[in-house]
Amino acid sequence: ESFTHEARLSFENRKKDKVQISVGSAASLTNNLYSIDNNSAVYYTLTYFSDINIQPNDKWSFIASAEINSYYSQSFKNQDLIPLINAELTRYFLTSKRLSVSIQAYDILNQNTGIERVSELNYIRETTSDVIGRYILIAAKFRLNKADTKSSGIQLDIRK
Repeated sequence: ESFTHEARLSFENRKKDKVQISVGSAASLTNNLYSIDNNSAVYYTLTYFSDINIQPNDKWSFIASAEINSYYSQSFKNQDLIPLINAELTRYFLTSKRLSVSIQAYDILNQNTGIERVSELNYIRETTSDVIGRYILIAAKFRLNKADTKSSGIQLDIRK
C-alpha cells in the first residue's frame, strides 16, 4: 500500500498595483507499507517558495522567484536540499504592450538536480541525473489579439 498526503499554504499581498509578492510552503508525505517484510519506507518533501513581480510603469516588468526543495527519506542516509532562483526582466513596446522583449535567467545558483528515489520490497535505489543547469534566455513576443483600434483602424474579433 502506498499513501501520499500533500498540503500547501501560501500568502499574497492584496494590493497589487506595482508590486505582487507571494510566499509559502508545501509539504508532501509518501508512506509505502509492505505486508511481507518490514521494509516500509517514508518519504518527505518540503518546499519553500517566494515570488515577487515589480511593475514600476507600463514599459518595464521584473519577476524573481526562489524555491528550496528538501528531500528526506528514512531509507536514504542524506537529506538533499536544492535551491532554485529564477529572474526575468521584460521591456514592453508598441501600444497595448503588443511587443515584449525579455531576458530570463534560470537556475541562477546552478543547483538543479534530478532525483529519483525508489523503495521496493527487496531493494532501494536513488538515481541522481543531470538536468539543464544555469542558462539565460532572450525572448521576443508579439501579441496579435491586443490591437489598438484608436490609432490603426484595425479591428480584431477573436471568439472561442
